[in-house]
Amino acid sequence: MVFFEVIVQGVGFLALIVLILMFQRNKRSEILLFKLVGTGLFFAHFLLLNAPTAALLNLVIIVRTIVYYHKESTQWARNRIWPTVFAIVILMFGLLMWEGVHSMLIMIGTTVATIAFWLDNPKYIRLLTLLVSPCWFFYHVISGSYAGMFTELFVSSSVVVGIIRFDLWRYLKVKYYTHTLNKPALADE
Repeated sequence: MVFFEVIVQGVGFLALIVLILMFQRNKRSEILLFKLVGTGLFFAHFLLLNAPTAALLNLVIIVRTIVYYHKESTQWARNRIWPTVFAIVILMFGLLMWEGVHSMLIMIGTTVATIAFWLDNPKYIRLLTLLVSPCWFFYHVISGSYAGMFTELFVSSSVVVGIIRFDLWRYLKVKYYTHTLNKPALADE
């Protein structure tokens, strides 16, 4: 039994590594590829952990990620109906697999992520994703997913690092250079 538990948590920790790396990408397509792999690993993790709501919602996330990945290259995936469709499916599956009030947390978190990953700008993907981790964290605590708990802590940290690295740092750099270039030159005395 201990060996099986190590395997289950190991799959989750492998997902953790992939998802940490996800937010260190600055292209939407790369973020989504990492998301696809990490979610696939979490799907397996939750199946092995016997956490049906999370497993089923991760399956929805896999399909959602595939559709969203093709948004840039195919017309059918650009249809604005997709976030609504996925939000309805998340709600239906969440209610179908209801495990208790904690199921509502991941339904909310997954719906917010559905909106976030639909967006084209990685900056807004990162910002909205900050709201997702607390919802999933508490579900992980209740379901006994140690890898999931660590994932939410590390992913949140990775999102913050990504925001600082790509969004805040770039903003401060532009603001600094704009300020120094517009500064009047001092006259020689």
